[in-house]
Amino acid sequence: MRRLITWHTQRYGKPLNISTVTKQTANNILKHFSLEIRDTRKGKEGEEYEPGTLTTYRNGLRRY
Repeated sequence: MRRLITWHTQRYGKPLNISTVTKQTANNILKHFSLEIRDTRKGKEGEEYEPGTLTTYRNGLRRY
């Protein structure tokens, strides 16, 4: 959730209030998140994540 909220704040300029998100809005947000998220580790900044990492993000969001 922390990574999603950080991404949303950087993209839209305001923090994500998860309690007000509708199903349609959630689909749109998650679609853009999956396509735009990039690695932030030192030496790998801006690189795309491996598919397994994106799956891990998705599973974590499902659990939340």
